[in-house]
Amino acid sequence: GSELRVVLIANRSDSKDRERLEQIRPTGASQVKVALLQTRLSRLRIQQVMESRGNAERWRPAICDWLVASRLLFGEESVSLRLCDTLEALLESPEPRGALIELLLHRVPTVSRTSAVDFV
Repeated sequence: GSELRVVLIANRSDSKDRERLEQIRPTGASQVKVALLQTRLSRLRIQQVMESRGNAERWRPAICDWLVASRLLFGEESVSLRLCDTLEALLESPEPRGALIELLLHRVPTVSRTSAVDFV
């Protein structure tokens, strides 16, 4: 017989995704398979992307450290590969600290200004 495969791809997962998948998971001996696959940015992948985009080698370690530390402290929502270019541009400025604090507060609106200042 024919087989239908449905794949949904999202940039981020919602906190209720697991719950929703459990609700639609069939009971009994059904042929339907439901799975949630999650990935996260690794240091290696961040470095590969920066290399392919041509981000300045000078800033790559700092950008990578920012993305990894931000993810660990503030969660997945705080990171995106699109930030590589933004972070590089900010780091190139003579006084990047204020702009970096504002960037973090924009990405993670629930973080306090004190925490953002300490992070930067």
